[in-house]
Amino acid sequence: ILERAKTHHLPTYFISAKDKERREFDREVTALLEEKQVDLVLCIGYMRILSEEFVDHWYGRVVNVHPSLLPKYPGLMDLDVHQAVLDAGDQESGCTVHLIDQGVDSGPILIQKRIPVVPEETAESLKAKVQPLEGQAFIELIKRWPMEAIPQTEFAARQEASK
Repeated sequence: ILERAKTHHLPTYFISAKDKERREFDREVTALLEEKQVDLVLCIGYMRILSEEFVDHWYGRVVNVHPSLLPKYPGLMDLDVHQAVLDAGDQESGCTVHLIDQGVDSGPILIQKRIPVVPEETAESLKAKVQPLEGQAFIELIKRWPMEAIPQTEFAARQEASK
């Protein structure tokens, strides 16, 4: 992501987390984000748990993408989440962009992108189909921001009612 940003002459910044407590690191990130007057924080492949302080400060402006149709399979990552979809016999999968809250993959939903799961699907093939959807979802989010976020329980009920 950093290389693509540099290719397009977009400013990039790197803050090392090495030898830092989570809260200290998050404070440094917050200081930079505020200095640059950032109004939307995208967590893309961000494999760290954010501090409560960071989440509280940025709530409503910090989002994550999860490679499943939340509220299904929160907390699972990489091939594990796709294998869970297959093991459950789900007919569709996809990704969810959601606000980050104090839970794990529990924040209100902004966007979901869906794809069918075919009988010969593997965790690897499903991952390969879902990953491009994540980028599409973030692009849609940026174009439509700000947008309504729907609590996961309400979102799931709406999806069920529309079937």
